Amino acid sequence: MEKWIEIIIAMKQIYLINTRNRAASYGIGTYINQLITCLCQTASLYLTVVELDSDEKEVTLVKQDNIRYLKFPQISSFLYNTYTDRYNRNVAYLLSLFVDEKIGCIFHFNYLHHASLARCIKSRFPEASIILTIHYFNWCLLLKGNTLLFREIIYGEKDERNDFEQMIYMDFLQDKSFLNGVDKVICLSQYTYKLLNNEYKIPDSKIVSMVNGIRLPDTLLNEQECENEKRKMAFGKDEKVILFVGRLDEIKGVSLIIQAFKGIREKLPDAHLLLVGDGNYDKYLPVDNRYVYQSRHKTHYWGVTKAGITLIWNILYQKR
Repeated sequence: MEKWIEIIIAMKQIYLINTRNRAASYGIGTYINQLITCLCQTASLYLTVVELDSDEKEVTLVKQDNIRYLKFPQISSFLYNTYTDRYNRNVAYLLSLFVDEKIGCIFHFNYLHHASLARCIKSRFPEASIILTIHYFNWCLLLKGNTLLFREIIYGEKDERNDFEQMIYMDFLQDKSFLNGVDKVICLSQYTYKLLNNEYKIPDSKIVSMVNGIRLPDTLLNEQECENEKRKMAFGKDEKVILFVGRLDEIKGVSLIIQAFKGIREKLPDAHLLLVGDGNYDKYLPVDNRYVYQSRHKTHYWGVTKAGITLIWNILYQKR
């Protein structure tokens, strides 16, 4: 997160672009909230959170804790494809009523499908900087992370692609155009860094690589308290714990994690798999309880709550 601030410290205004969708309620939403917490503590920055597809009936400005929240109403889903470009042009125009062009500004995007909006904003504010954080690629969801198949599609002959593969290819070209058009790309893993370099042809000078960060709880348990909590959760003092934090969804590879864990236990009989998140956990752990303990497979599920996350973090994070 400190590296991210170094990128923008010379700027005076930052506009965080957010939208209302499923991802905004989970990982990307957490990322943006953590970013807001970090940025609002930097006195030299003037932060505005731009919320697209909000529940407001008209453009609404809300000020809270020195942060501006600029909320744009949503358009009907059946009109979305028809009026997306018009919506984006209107958003860019209305932003001009709030942007002080005398002060350097940066627009930070978190969704690849906002490419059209980014172009509209760059056209209206040519001196502004555009930053894009890559959280996921759509093809990665559709292909379940099969990078080899992705490469076969994008490097293969056009005549050999079926309709599905052609859709993947066209999506790739659109993303590539967006990525090459922004000023900086933030990636969250070395895997994404290599993809950007090798497949999307993004130069090193444009990529900033950093893993996700999160603010630590205000109070950490001491070593004895951690041991006590582990015991309550049926963990032995020296037993290994593999932690998954995220929603229980097919695209997150939860089934693969559970299958892989069975192989791990053959080599590490004392290992545990701890799943922290919400979703359809009956699909993966068919027990109707908020906390699940299966003594045979040593697979645990803990429903996600703020208190639960803090507890897990305290248990697993110990300063040495």
